[in-house]
Amino acid sequence: MAVKALIRVTNDLGVLDITVSCKVDDNHPHVLSPGTYYEWNFSPDNEFGTEPLFSNCSFQWERGHYHTFDLYVEVRDGDCSKCLWLIKPDSPCRYTGNSRFACYQWKT
Repeated sequence: MAVKALIRVTNDLGVLDITVSCKVDDNHPHVLSPGTYYEWNFSPDNEFGTEPLFSNCSFQWERGHYHTFDLYVEVRDGDCSKCLWLIKPDSPCRYTGNSRFACYQWKT
């Protein structure tokens, strides 16, 4: 039986809406109001191939901000069965427990 995992993306941009899209759902855009989230359930063992389903996810908000980021990378995120991401203006941050977050650089 495949292991199930969850990726949740929460808009932490203050007052701005954010549009999120990933390959996993054919790049269908999800518009998140401030403080709201979208989540995907997936099986990490089915995630890998030539291009992982959560690679190059796009994040766009007003004033021309456009970034990409890999929401699930085996070597970085393999230990999380619930990958909880906060999308901040400067970086995506993943909850690591005990009210702590690890923040990463945008790809673009």
